[in-house]
Amino acid sequence: MKQKAALVLSGGSVLGLAHLGALEILEKEYEFDAVYGVSAGSLIGARVAIGMSASQIKDIFFDTNFLTLRKDFSPLNTGLLKGQRLRDYFNTILENKNIEDLPIMFRAGATDFTTGSYVQIKVGNLTDTLRSSISLPMVFEPYLHPDYGKYLVDGGLTRNLPLKDAINEYKGDVIIAINVNSVDTLPSDFHKKKLFGWRKEMTST
Repeated sequence: MKQKAALVLSGGSVLGLAHLGALEILEKEYEFDAVYGVSAGSLIGARVAIGMSASQIKDIFFDTNFLTLRKDFSPLNTGLLKGQRLRDYFNTILENKNIEDLPIMFRAGATDFTTGSYVQIKVGNLTDTLRSSISLPMVFEPYLHPDYGKYLVDGGLTRNLPLKDAINEYKGDVIIAINVNSVDTLPSDFHKKKLFGWRKEMTST
């Protein structure tokens, strides 16, 4: 029998793909009954909370043409993209589900655009949740979350690894946190490396 645990996933932009490699290993030994995510970690975490495996999440991700999501330019000066195409994509993948209805408890982190304080999202539509949690300023417009009544932006700005949330709330014995942000400096020749093969490298442990 698999051991139950809480899963905590950090933000990290494209580095968030590395979560999938770790999950492929972890899901062989653990059954997650709570998931905490921020930014890219919330994108992966929401799908785990729905009941998807790492393999299923990976297939969906690599079958998506993300270039089409960029054709959504904002007329405002608060972000390059409106984010409506992204919301439509989330609705398709996540089937318009609410956090409260998921089989696994899910929490996502965001940042209050007005005050700069951390906001934990634990109710409402998953599409609104993810649109808020990943809204990197200057890239996406801040998102007015209908349940919280606040303009929210990327949670990684205030708490890029929501481990504290899990420690404070989770009642189980095991918490597994994955931080994809390296503390090491990049090698001097990093910019010269070829991108071929990035898919394999980014989804393996």
